[in-house]
Amino acid sequence: MQNNRRWLNFSAHFAIYWLLIPIILFIIDQSNNYASDDYIGIILKIVSAFFIIAGFFLAFKSLLLFYVKTDYLPSLIFVPEIIPQSGPYSRSRHPFFMGYFLILLGLSGFFENTTIDMIIFALIIFLLLALYLVKEKRYGKKISKKFDNYKERVPFFYKINRKGKKGPSWLKLINYPLFRFLAKFVFELEVKGRENIPEHEGALFISNHLSYLDPHFISVYCHHDLKFFTTADIYHNPIFAYVLRKMDTIPVKKYTKDPGAIRKMLRSLRSGDSVGYFPEGKRSWSGKPVPFPRGIARVLKLIKQPIIPVSLCGLDGFMPRWSDSWRRTNAKVVYHPPLKVDRKENSQEIRNRLYNVLHQPNHNFEHKIFTTHKLNQGIERLFWRCPECGQIGSVEERGQAEIYCKNCQSEWRLTNNNKIKLLASSENNETTKTIPEWYDKIEEYSIPELPQDGLYELKSGTCHLQKRKPSGMKKIDQGYFTLSKNSILFFGDNQKYEWHFENIEHLSDPGNKTIQITLEKEQFRFRFLEGSSLKWITVFDKFDLVG
Repeated sequence: MQNNRRWLNFSAHFAIYWLLIPIILFIIDQSNNYASDDYIGIILKIVSAFFIIAGFFLAFKSLLLFYVKTDYLPSLIFVPEIIPQSGPYSRSRHPFFMGYFLILLGLSGFFENTTIDMIIFALIIFLLLALYLVKEKRYGKKISKKFDNYKERVPFFYKINRKGKKGPSWLKLINYPLFRFLAKFVFELEVKGRENIPEHEGALFISNHLSYLDPHFISVYCHHDLKFFTTADIYHNPIFAYVLRKMDTIPVKKYTKDPGAIRKMLRSLRSGDSVGYFPEGKRSWSGKPVPFPRGIARVLKLIKQPIIPVSLCGLDGFMPRWSDSWRRTNAKVVYHPPLKVDRKENSQEIRNRLYNVLHQPNHNFEHKIFTTHKLNQGIERLFWRCPECGQIGSVEERGQAEIYCKNCQSEWRLTNNNKIKLLASSENNETTKTIPEWYDKIEEYSIPELPQDGLYELKSGTCHLQKRKPSGMKKIDQGYFTLSKNSILFFGDNQKYEWHFENIEHLSDPGNKTIQITLEKEQFRFRFLEGSSLKWITVFDKFDLVG
């Protein structure tokens, strides 16, 4: 029933405002033409063009904002229960119609037709009366208290002053319908729990992290204008920095404590904005959930606004961290009831409750992958050693979905729900497991110990060595790296580099081909041309080499 109402709303809106009325005006434009004086005609055309352009921008922005907030398009007939109160709707109760009136006035100046002038004038009077006597009356009956408060703050026509809540940017407004289309027709997205979304903004949406598209899929069916955290490193690129500012992102320094970002989040919540937060901070390599940081409970205790947990399911198959290619998959977004946080509650209990809400066992492996791309592209980065025999660097891709170990001749095939089937092994059995279950077998094998003297047994394979410059990361050498007891050593074509563990403040893996080290005033990055960066992240974590 609800979908039928929305379809009728969309059809009526476009049929009346953008088809029927313009067609009638063009048909009537056959008689009673008058010609203005040359100079007056030129001025009239300029003013008319200004009206049309200004009216189009106001009407289109209001239309997009109304759709994002209510799931409907503005019309005289349909009255949703939510009233947009930001952007154009903080200056006018009916900004779409004010913009539409400007378009009609502009068309009147271009047509230079007495009959059309009279029809447009009568149409504007009719719409104004209908808005005041019909639509506002219906709002008053359906949501009387909310609409009365809204009327006290916002005029019927338009106030010029800039006071009022800032609405989403054009970039964000266009992003919402675009990703709704992608979500429905490309990803077959299933959405549950929208009734748990607070009506008013000023809420924290906290979610698990599966793909680069996670912020979009959380936002497009949520009528809140969400601000998301994003890594501060991306802001070094001026184009990305411009886009991210327009998307109202909050820059955060990854892999380190950043109290400034938390303060920005708290200020945004207190000012009535809604924020999206991924406590894991990064995507998992295998699909196994990344542990929450210890400080997450302390942050949640500071928040007085509603905390809405959001579970994302299936998007792990869209572009696994180990792959460079994307695959079409169906997925699900679940908005859970608000999470209650007691300041006296044990922090570990809060983390456990949040974890249990966001993560369901193997929920990512109940969704289908539909693709003509290789399912196994990049899988050797994840399986940096064989799950069956433990040999390092022996796994390789075969065909579209097969994996093969050169050492023990084991063979696997990826299925279309992101599981892996063992086809042949030394025991000649057949087993199907999820990717995290296979990866757990890799973690059971021991790793070579660090040497007391000399170089480590493992070497990285060919890498580009990059250094942070004002314009971003720039290549400075090519070679390979390994470890000694106290340092990382890079043997480049031009020279040898060494970084002592005690001087490295942070070590991270910002992509599926890179490892980044941060010193007090410098950053270096190893970009792998061969081999797996996950192997080295495992080594660093195992021996706790960097704090």
